[in-house]
Amino acid sequence: GAALDAWRQGKPHQRVETVTPQVEVLDSGWKEGKQLESYQILGPASGDDQNKRFRVKLEFAGGAAEEAVYVVVGKEPIWVFHSRDYQQASGM
Repeated sequence: GAALDAWRQGKPHQRVETVTPQVEVLDSGWKEGKQLESYQILGPASGDDQNKRFRVKLEFAGGAAEEAVYVVVGKEPIWVFHSRDYQQASGM
C-alpha cells in the first residue's frame, strides 16, 4: 500500500523512504505519468514462483480503470513490481 499511496498522492516514481523497510517500485504507468485517483487491494494472486502477488483495482484520472497484479520481492528494500514490469525485468 505504501507505493500506491505515494502514487495516489502525486509523488514521483522513486523509492518510498517514508516507511521501514523502504520500498522500491517499478510501475511503467506511474513512471509514464498516469495519475492514480484510487486503488483497492482485492486479495492475493497466484504465480509460478515463491513471490507474493496481489490483485489491485486501479482507478485513474479521467475515469480509466484496470485490474492489475503486483509482485512483491525482497525484504530490505522491498520491491513492488506491476506484473508487466516484473516480466520485463526478469526476462520472462
